[in-house]
This record gives sequence, structure tokens and C-alpha cells, in this order.
Amino acid sequence: RTQSGGSRWDRVAEDVHVDHHALEMHPTDSTLTVLGNDGGVYLSSDEGESWKHLPNLPITQFYECEVSQSEINHYYGGTQDNGTVMTTDGQAGTWRNILGGDGFHVVVDPESSDIMYAEYQWGRFFRSVNGGNSFQWAMSGIANGDRKNWNTPFVIDPNNSAILYYGANRL
Repeated sequence: RTQSGGSRWDRVAEDVHVDHHALEMHPTDSTLTVLGNDGGVYLSSDEGESWKHLPNLPITQFYECEVSQSEINHYYGGTQDNGTVMTTDGQAGTWRNILGGDGFHVVVDPESSDIMYAEYQWGRFFRSVNGGNSFQWAMSGIANGDRKNWNTPFVIDPNNSAILYYGANRL
């Protein structure tokens, strides 16, 4: 925030989510400000000194989505800066976070929705055997030195769900 025409700036909004995309001040009351970022919408009524998060808005930027083949009401998604999320009924208020970071690909075993794979930035790859309640590191066999994309692709073999393909600088 500047109160000197831009010659000096003060840091505000330190307790809000990162990656800001929108900022709007009320046209007749400069103390009221709305901030939009990867975490949603925040309001300030004191020129940015404090911020209130507006929770449970049904808005999220998804990188990838998945539907369980064995549980047709189970939906999953990797979200921009808000982890991997899932719901068992598809309702707006029932999504829960199951893995952190930038959620990207999430794949559910076609034979059992208890087995799933998810990742976050730079190909950090995890496996769950309990429907997403917990995840374990699943990078065994993938060399640390392999180059991985920010959003690293992986798939389950359509003929054998015990085989995974992970796309680094090699398959």
C-alpha cells in the first residue's frame, strides 16, 4: 500500500493466500478493499491492515479431474495452489483436501477406489491405499536426477492397473 503517491510502499495482506489476481477498492469508501487470489476472496475494511477470508465459495481452478470407475460419486481434482481434493457426493460443501501443494494429476485404480495416486509440483508422487485418508511417498524407482515437469504426467496402464507410467525426461 502506498500513501505517498508511490514513493514509499508498506507491506499489507501478509496473512492471506499467495498469488494475487484481483484487487478492487470501493469507489466511495477507500477503507473497503476486495482481494482475489488462489485462496479465494478476502475483504478488508481497514485499508488492508486486516483481512477476512470468505470461506466455502464454490470456486476452484482445477488442473486435472478424475472420477472413480468403481464409486461413480467419488470425484477428485488437482487444484492450483490448493492441493488435491476429493468429494464422495459432488456437493459444493463436501470437498476435502487430501494432498497439499499444487495438486496436479490424480488417478484412481479402476478396480478399487481405495487405491489412488496423486502428485504435486515437480513430480512429487504419492500413493494412497485407504481412499485418500493418507498418502505415502511413491518415488521408488524414479531417479532423483530425472527431469520432471512442473505438472508431471502419469497414467495407469488400461490393461493392468498394477502398472503405472510416469513421464519424466524418460518413461
